[in-house]
Amino acid sequence: MATNLSDRREQIDDILLRYRTARERVKVEKKEVKEASTHHEHITRAQEIFQEIARSVQENAHAQIAKVVTSCLQAIWGDLYRFEILFEKKRGKTEAKLIFVRDDGLVLDPLEESSGGVVDVAAFALRLVSITMSQPQRRRLVVLDEPFKNVRGARYQERVRGMVEQVCQELGFQIIINTDLDLLQTGTIIRLE
Repeated sequence: MATNLSDRREQIDDILLRYRTARERVKVEKKEVKEASTHHEHITRAQEIFQEIARSVQENAHAQIAKVVTSCLQAIWGDLYRFEILFEKKRGKTEAKLIFVRDDGLVLDPLEESSGGVVDVAAFALRLVSITMSQPQRRRLVVLDEPFKNVRGARYQERVRGMVEQVCQELGFQIIINTDLDLLQTGTIIRLE
């Protein structure tokens, strides 16, 4: 019986040791869970701050880009087109979609736009914007080969020339254009045969 009591005492001591060890481990794990929860809250808050900054940067970039591109489009076609950038969250990343919005509210994808002239003018304006927004500042010189080849009609080509002259003045660009369209020729003209 004494052996039986001794065996029982060892079992009880063993159970008590495991209980105390488990209780200590639970305390440590509760502390780790609390620290992990606090860390998660900090990361979530930091992510919210970064997303707010990104949204602000996107809005500012959109305002600057859309202003220049829209003004170039409107210099040619009046209020018929407006340029916008739609920011869409896909697969955890933000994607930018460039669109034209017509005066009737119709949204057009530039890649599917039937008028290549509209795309040519928007592409020209986007080149200018990319240079003006670059850091560090770059020299404002643009060399282009037939940038407005899809702009049809003498009236629109004359407006393109006026728009190019205005952009050069307002944004401080020097633009060299290779073209055989007489109506687009402005400034110093050099003919190569």
